Amino acid sequence: MSQNARNAIVVAVAVTAFMAVLPPALIGGAKGNAWKFVADYQTLITGVAAVLAAYATIRQMERTDARSEQRHRELIELSLRADKLKIARLYDPQSRDLADYIEQLSDIREFIINLHGSSEMDYAALESVEKPIFNAIYGLEEILERPVWNEASPLFDGPMTSQLAELRANIHQMRVTLQLASQAGSRFDEFLRDKEEGLIIDFGTGVGQYPDEASLRQDYERSVYVVPQFMDDAIAPATAVLKQLFILAREYGLR
Repeated sequence: MSQNARNAIVVAVAVTAFMAVLPPALIGGAKGNAWKFVADYQTLITGVAAVLAAYATIRQMERTDARSEQRHRELIELSLRADKLKIARLYDPQSRDLADYIEQLSDIREFIINLHGSSEMDYAALESVEKPIFNAIYGLEEILERPVWNEASPLFDGPMTSQLAELRANIHQMRVTLQLASQAGSRFDEFLRDKEEGLIIDFGTGVGQYPDEASLRQDYERSVYVVPQFMDDAIAPATAVLKQLFILAREYGLR
């Protein structure tokens, strides 16, 4: 039963009892004696008065409780306003930027995996994605270095905190791995250029040194093969952090 229905019932009972008592008393009662009527029905009159008093008290308490509840909600909203602003600044544009770099890394990862499946390594194609990979890594590092993360960190739960730490560590490891692969690629490229220019001679001439081409090629390819795995290790926590940002935004009414 709704509050309005309960209030209507109480009012109806009070009015009925009041009208059953007051008019007879005003016109002298059944025997023409108002005081005798009051004496005969004083218990009923007292009960009606008590009901009316209780109803008035309840109504006053309800109004007081409603004002208190409204004030309580206002205080909560004020206390959460600062937290909401922190999450709002964190959510946008960080969520969009994270999503963009996750997509870039995923596309590059698929590209490298497809190259691995080729019968012969396409070194020119590998070199073409080296810069985009580093740009994506530096972009992720720049996002995570923004002050808004530290400002909102007291509002993070356990999963968000651990996933953010994992993302930072894995991005660093991926950058180191890519640097090693880039160095191996540079050594192999230098060898190929020297060989094409006739600067690489065999041991029979007794001049200079003849680098082991197979070894250089193997080092480069081996370093490249592990890159997708380290990219996976960065993409997974980045996606988890992005999901946590969506959850925070929803909890604070931003989505």
